[in-house]
Amino acid sequence: MIKPATMEFVSLSNGETIAYQEVGRQNTEILVLIHGNMTSSQHWDLVIEKLQDQYHIYALDLRGFGQSTYNQSIDSLQDFARDVKLFIDQLKLEKFSLMGWSMGGGVAMQFTANHPTFVEKLILVESVDIQFLKKILTGNRSYQV
Repeated sequence: MIKPATMEFVSLSNGETIAYQEVGRQNTEILVLIHGNMTSSQHWDLVIEKLQDQYHIYALDLRGFGQSTYNQSIDSLQDFARDVKLFIDQLKLEKFSLMGWSMGGGVAMQFTANHPTFVEKLILVESVDIQFLKKILTGNRSYQV
């Protein structure tokens, strides 16, 4: 049975506040979960339920989603990746597995590209693909939204 999430909050140096769930504190292996677009950390609830006995899990709400603030606009996945880095630094996490779903996969790839020494395993679930990510990062927006 899934219990309602108890949210915790961390203030980042960029003025944003990130909401997150933390479960499985008794476990040593850390797993950070990044949700997709138009969702929140609560969309990881089934995954959390299955993995909380194996991993110390942090499931965050990206800026502008769930209970996190949206004080500054987002221009790219890089902005989300910077928020994740500030979140990681604030919680003093050093080595972890990183799982991203959909747009969160793009954020996870960007974070890993920026900070490869932090990520032991990168897990992508129905993620944006590398070619799509390259187009976004280079400003080639030949697609329609």
